Amino acid sequence: MAEQENPAFDIERLSSDAMEVLLDEAEDGEMFEEALRLNGDNPGILKLLCIHPATPPAVRAEAARALGMSPEKAAHLPGTKKSDQAEDAKRESLAKKIRGLSAGEKLRISMKAGREARTVLLKDSNKQVVLGVIANPKITISEVELVARTRSMPEEVLREIAKNKEWVKNYSVIYGLASNAKTPPAVTVGFLPWIKSKDLHLLLKNKDVPDAVRTAARRFAEMRAKKQQS
Repeated sequence: MAEQENPAFDIERLSSDAMEVLLDEAEDGEMFEEALRLNGDNPGILKLLCIHPATPPAVRAEAARALGMSPEKAAHLPGTKKSDQAEDAKRESLAKKIRGLSAGEKLRISMKAGREARTVLLKDSNKQVVLGVIANPKITISEVELVARTRSMPEEVLREIAKNKEWVKNYSVIYGLASNAKTPPAVTVGFLPWIKSKDLHLLLKNKDVPDAVRTAARRFAEMRAKKQQS
């Protein structure tokens, strides 16, 4: 899912709350610059850019000028954010902000969200939001591994993971998919030739996976045993 091909994932006209979620985890100044470029006539976003502690000075100055005030005055507008919150408090604050967003805004920020926001969005009940997170270019292989083995994930999300040629080079990802009861049997069976023998035997004993998967796992295990004997 290419970002430029889907306008639903741009950050123009986001609410201040949704934009704040993105800026709180921005890894560099690029997100701030993009927010200014796409929302230069939005007073709420301009104010947020002025008061956010991580806003680059040049962006803060430009946002202040757009509001008709000096950068020094704009930086002390009511609601100025503090940067010294404890990590747990920041995390809870971020989760609360995300839970308060509409489904549409969660979808729009999903492809640009930072790691903490992605963790929250991956638990969303809207599968389109979760699919958006999976398409986020910043998502890490450790996050994909966790999603692959999470039983509450929608089938469509697991299919998307299985389609990604880079991700399925990772053994933990393919075993996570194979042992996940929500993964479609046809997808799981396709990975069985790469599953280690000890893990095949675990699948045989896993009552949560479909019968078709256990049957196929048994067949592969027996074939390997015969090869070893010959």
